[in-house]
Amino acid sequence: MTDSTPKRLYTISSSTNAEDAELYKAGGLHPIHIGDSLKGNRYRIVHKLGFGSFSTVWLARDTIQQCYVSLKISRADFQPDSNELQILRYLAQCDLQHEGSQYVMKLKDNFVISGPNGNHICLVTQVAGNRVARPLGVNYSCLGPSRLLISQMFLALEYLNACKIGHGDIYTGNILFQLAEFDSWSDEQLYECMGPPIREEVIRLDGQPVENFVPAYTVHSGNLSRLAQRVLLSKLLLVDFGGAYFLKDPPLKTITPSQYSAPEVLRSLGISSASDVWALGCLTFELCAGYTLFKALFNPRQDVMKDMVAMLGKPPDKIWDVWEERPNYFDGDGNPIQRTQHSIIVQSYPLYDRIRDMAWLYPADGRAVDFSQRDRSSLETTEQAQLYDFLSKVFVFEPRSRISVTDALAHPFLTLINFPRLQS
Repeated sequence: MTDSTPKRLYTISSSTNAEDAELYKAGGLHPIHIGDSLKGNRYRIVHKLGFGSFSTVWLARDTIQQCYVSLKISRADFQPDSNELQILRYLAQCDLQHEGSQYVMKLKDNFVISGPNGNHICLVTQVAGNRVARPLGVNYSCLGPSRLLISQMFLALEYLNACKIGHGDIYTGNILFQLAEFDSWSDEQLYECMGPPIREEVIRLDGQPVENFVPAYTVHSGNLSRLAQRVLLSKLLLVDFGGAYFLKDPPLKTITPSQYSAPEVLRSLGISSASDVWALGCLTFELCAGYTLFKALFNPRQDVMKDMVAMLGKPPDKIWDVWEERPNYFDGDGNPIQRTQHSIIVQSYPLYDRIRDMAWLYPADGRAVDFSQRDRSSLETTEQAQLYDFLSKVFVFEPRSRISVTDALAHPFLTLINFPRLQS
């Protein structure tokens, strides 16, 4: 039997901070070098921001607008009529005045370049920082800073829904911190902050010269954390519209990670704007608690579904009956079962208890936690009580009964936020 696995042409990188040279091939990535210019001489490549199997993302200098931009270059086999490009173009032309628009990534420019591997779509957007996380150095009984960030994402979703768009992939990886203006910096000042581009030579395993469809070197991603230390804002940006859709024509599935997927998404029962509300509920808990609400250890879709039932109880029959693996964990009435001696039985863990336990799991003073001493009957602060009431309206199995984005923004948990302070 012959091995059908394609043989490698290039040496394996010693770092995980650069893409695999094998991705440069017909239909694949476009070779880029520091100093290259695109769209005539308008965009000059200065540094690397990131990469993936389907694109590379570069920090470039817009020589016309005299500003730094993020330039995403997709694989040649990326479909030009994809929803992502359609929606980004639509949002770029949308003149709807809404407070949430400032928290949504906007397309500055788009064009196509032809190269040795094919034609590649290029998307130009603003430069953003690292992915969102719970604010550091804040006592876990204090939710104010997290509420500020959460409110921005609900405003962003309300704006998208007003534009008749659903995002379809809301999770921390697609929510970035915005950066203050640094357009006056020279290349040297930029390199001093985030480090100079680290180039790693591409070498063929057979010793032959590298072809023109592969770059002479790959570039390690720059240190965004160091840049963020200088110009970070307490202002978020919702990015990556690869899973976005027009609300009138929702897809059958989304690409949302299981830990942020609503039950109707996990069971492929339909997608709507309410599915994004559920995902924002998961984000809300994570930014308040510092860890994810639902656990996904071995089989993400099954683990999350089990945890939902542990938190909310038995779901409606339309969800319960199509969950084929359900008999492995619950009987027909929703009671946990233990099929084998070594299997772990699902334990009830209601939302109220999860919120009560947030400060206990990560106490600010570093004390050893004695769960037997906690008050099991009440939440410690008014903020926690508001959070529980808020999330109890988000985490509802029936999408049509879930709180709307507009009603969420009117909830006490989010109504007392001073938005202008975020802009300072």
